[in-house]
Amino acid sequence: MTIRSFLRTRRARLLLMTAGFILLLGTAILWSRSDPATAVTTSFRFVVMGDTRGSTYGVNETTLRSLMTKVKGLSVQPAFILFTGDQVYGGSDVQTQLNDWSNIVDDYYPMTMIYPALGNHEHNETVFSTVFPHLPNGQLSGYQRSAYYFDYGNTRIITLNSNRRDGSGNYVIDATQRAWLTNVLNNNGMTHNIIQFHVPAYPVGAHYGNSLDSNAAQRDALWDIVDQYNVTAVLVGHEHNYNRRLIDSSFNGSGQTFTNAINQLTIGGGGAPLNSITSDTRNLTVGPLASYQYTVVDIADGLATFKTYDINNNLLDNFSVSRTVPVPAPPIPYSENFESGAAADWTMIDGTWSVITDGTKVLRAPSTDSMARAYVGDTTWRDYRTEAKVKINSWAASGDRSVGLIARYTNPTNYYILNYNATASELRITKQVNGVFTRLATKTAFTLSTGAWHTFKAELVGSSLQLYVNGTLQLSATDSALTAGGAGVMQTNGDVRYDDVAVSRITLLDENFNDGVANGWSVVDGNWTYVTDGTVTYRTPNTDAISRAITGTAWGNYALESKVKINSWGSGDKSVGLMARYQDATNYYILNYNATAGELRITKQVAGVFTRLATKTGVTLSTGTWHTLKAQLNGPTINLYVNGNLELTATDSAFSSGKGGLMQTYGDIRYDDVLVTTP
Repeated sequence: MTIRSFLRTRRARLLLMTAGFILLLGTAILWSRSDPATAVTTSFRFVVMGDTRGSTYGVNETTLRSLMTKVKGLSVQPAFILFTGDQVYGGSDVQTQLNDWSNIVDDYYPMTMIYPALGNHEHNETVFSTVFPHLPNGQLSGYQRSAYYFDYGNTRIITLNSNRRDGSGNYVIDATQRAWLTNVLNNNGMTHNIIQFHVPAYPVGAHYGNSLDSNAAQRDALWDIVDQYNVTAVLVGHEHNYNRRLIDSSFNGSGQTFTNAINQLTIGGGGAPLNSITSDTRNLTVGPLASYQYTVVDIADGLATFKTYDINNNLLDNFSVSRTVPVPAPPIPYSENFESGAAADWTMIDGTWSVITDGTKVLRAPSTDSMARAYVGDTTWRDYRTEAKVKINSWAASGDRSVGLIARYTNPTNYYILNYNATASELRITKQVNGVFTRLATKTAFTLSTGAWHTFKAELVGSSLQLYVNGTLQLSATDSALTAGGAGVMQTNGDVRYDDVAVSRITLLDENFNDGVANGWSVVDGNWTYVTDGTVTYRTPNTDAISRAITGTAWGNYALESKVKINSWGSGDKSVGLMARYQDATNYYILNYNATAGELRITKQVAGVFTRLATKTGVTLSTGTWHTLKAQLNGPTINLYVNGNLELTATDSAFSSGKGGLMQTYGDIRYDDVLVTTP
């Protein structure tokens, strides 16, 4: 093997990336492929395989390579590939086996396109998480990379860990994972939700009685969530065949009643010894087929089409599932004065709501309601300011009387409450998580008069929660249990009127450099000065190989934008852009325009190692003209806007917070009107 061909292998890249090198082959940087981006398109393809292990050791390399070759020959290529577990046989050297498996797969597709579930043969969560470092980490505390999700276009892919056991040694997806699953599914704005895990909920044959069905109560509690959110499909492995089963009300059990019909696909013919054992045939639509196989899933807006092929490309199954495309939440900034006579975009959770006239049109709930809650928005709303005018017309004669705002609402048992409790004469900030209420802050001896208008305002930035009443900050708390969700109003036992509801972004930084001082900025490298170009601008010369300047604190979710003027280019690799979630000089995101390549790029640098997350080719930004670049970071979603248009999107969870900044290479660049807000 030549040095050049060795350098192109996955093993060489991993070794050198671990050492902190960027590989240069000729003049091209060898970047790793991105994690699945939250793609702008809602039409795409992915592939599913499972149980690729050998019969006594390692991986069935011959079968796996044959299946991968078939996938590689598809006229429309997959955006990513799922594996439903048992990639390898396992044992004391499971890490070596998984590394060998990864090297085989990497011959066909970059590992950053591969999203496996933990199988019982892999069994070791730490080893699994080590071998697959590109998987989202720590989304569920205590599970490392064995329980995770990612979004692609209009679809959320959720992977669960079915390898944990109850006290009797039965496979379970326990209450911890189920609570997390509920939060991941709830109000997420996705058209399709697809779940994968290894051990079937409803096995048909070889593992009947010793899969998730061995603890039926916990299995049924899991499927109740699957049914409640009407997921598009559940993908499993473990039984070494292909079968499809429709789970509906005929499977009701453990006090659970299922109202939807959802397909469980067993995709377990990737190389392990095949079988077609059948023990339970209820609602068995196809199979079990003892065939090596792969499944192609095509998403086209609300339609998901599943086609399964054997190793000779014979069609084994073909069906489609339709889901309603959700109406997106209104964007921030949002306002509602109810003058239309309706609460447009709002969801009434409980209570008797109406729009009445009280000077102007207002939203009202009566004092006979023991609780009334209403909200707008969804989990795309994270950090924001929400306010409303509130008039307590009268209180009920009895009951706990309160009025206030709700924030980061995801469902009726998960949200923050920032309110006034008239019964106790207190202001309160409270969280409700999975139905459990926890007081975060209290101000006693506080009274609000009836018959007068008051203004309530809540500001939520990261873990900071603040309650203002009539323009004065009254209460603060810190909590990170809930990170995103809608905003709304609520009352208990009060005739309360609401008006002029507004949800807005919070300005974190506004810098125009007109005073000739970059207040709060730190220069990392480069020769930064101030020049007048119409107004005062922050400038770097085209002789700088790299210039970086940073500002802010450990912001989490934010939008950073700047006007940028490329005055001229020097020699070398020419680029200009923004830095986000900056930790230090070797750890941050880059969202930039590379003039040398004619590309827009989203890149992460982790411990000095650069990984390209997304690229748009064929782009040119003119010199001598002002352009606006904006980086928007909301959870793992990273967006790059140019001149107001969304041009590039990626998903990555390497950094959850950090400073913002400006950067360029070999450009005489002028920056102005830098603005940082909540997204």
